Amino acid sequence: MPTSDNPPFPAALRLFSAVVIIVLIVGAGLFFMPALVKPGWPWAVTPFNARFLGGFYTADMVVMAALLVWNRWSPGRLVLVMAFIFTVIVSVASFINLGYFNFERKAPWLWFLSILLRSRYPGCSCGGPGPVLLQKA
Repeated sequence: MPTSDNPPFPAALRLFSAVVIIVLIVGAGLFFMPALVKPGWPWAVTPFNARFLGGFYTADMVVMAALLVWNRWSPGRLVLVMAFIFTVIVSVASFINLGYFNFERKAPWLWFLSILLRSRYPGCSCGGPGPVLLQKA
């Protein structure tokens, strides 16, 4: 039940979270169907790395889906912090290793576009009750 200290997510954040889940489904494909997803991945991955990275995307996908179902800021505070940290680590690693990307393909461009879009939502309050990352759950 919504309360003043645990309101529902704004519609824009719910829509953006749904889009993020679509991206995460592709990432989860590295875990469940690496032979199908690896050719379209932005960089070359070995079989172990595909499953390892796919495991992270699968876990993130499950948490984001749960967040959409609950539709409250209370569990979102923890999930958004985790998503923010994951996005920062992946972003830094991607920019440090630009040489692994073949920018003649579309996938790396889409990857970096998704980094820019993902970095926009987890660190902001997006209309929530004050600075989300600083509030107690």
